[in-house]
Amino acid sequence: MSGFSFNFRKQFADAVERGEKLQTIRCRRKDGRTPKPGDRVTLFSGMRTAYCRRLGESVVVECFPVHLDLTDLSQRIIVSNGIRLHIGEAESFARLDVFKSALEMLRWFRETYAYAPAFDGFCATDGVGWPPD
Repeated sequence: MSGFSFNFRKQFADAVERGEKLQTIRCRRKDGRTPKPGDRVTLFSGMRTAYCRRLGESVVVECFPVHLDLTDLSQRIIVSNGIRLHIGEAESFARLDVFKSALEMLRWFRETYAYAPAFDGFCATDGVGWPPD
């Protein structure tokens, strides 16, 4: 069993602490490591700054690849674990990540990742919401 640290942006920190954020979508790591079920994760906001805040600790229950098509957001293309989600599934998936809608989530990813045409990474969950220990 290995360990990971996840840093959450300030806008998500309170939702993480309250256990409302049920998953986290992350870029692929440069070292190629991906969390596996059973891996411990420590959750922070503001890592490597004077405002660093420990939000909690948890254990990964599930981790799977995610692809977000950021070219035509009206299509709301989200591929989870190799399967393209239907619109209702995409909406539910976005809400697990504390977004109000799939469109809002895709807009956030497009703006955050410099208007890249796509986002490829992974989604990790602890099954109950980050972080309640």
